[in-house]
Amino acid sequence: METGNVIVIAICILILAIFLMGFVEMAVPFFKKAELNRIGSQYISLMEVSTAGGLTIDEKSELENELIRLGFENVSIVCTNAGSVKFGEVASLDIDTTYDMLTFGDLTSFSQTLNINFYDDFKHKRIEE
Repeated sequence: METGNVIVIAICILILAIFLMGFVEMAVPFFKKAELNRIGSQYISLMEVSTAGGLTIDEKSELENELIRLGFENVSIVCTNAGSVKFGEVASLDIDTTYDMLTFGDLTSFSQTLNINFYDDFKHKRIEE
């Protein structure tokens, strides 16, 4: 193999590696948002099937601990408390959080803070027994 061909192949591999790192860096916010949406949807489903129509203090604490365990920071949860919503009223779950990620594109700073939000609500349809 000629030296010219080796140099061209090495440059192509380098360019491909740079594009791959950029793609991974751009994909992190998408995957973290999807992860927050998945967890938020699980807790909305829990609220919907509950006769109380909201989250208990223990469930809210469990949600916060789960998010912190997954790397989210500054977790703020505003939700309808269990027992405070009646038939036909709206219950909601609002999660605001941040996620610190490493970046490669900025030469002055190697981390970036993402602000991620989840919000969903539903009309309470369970009748208290």
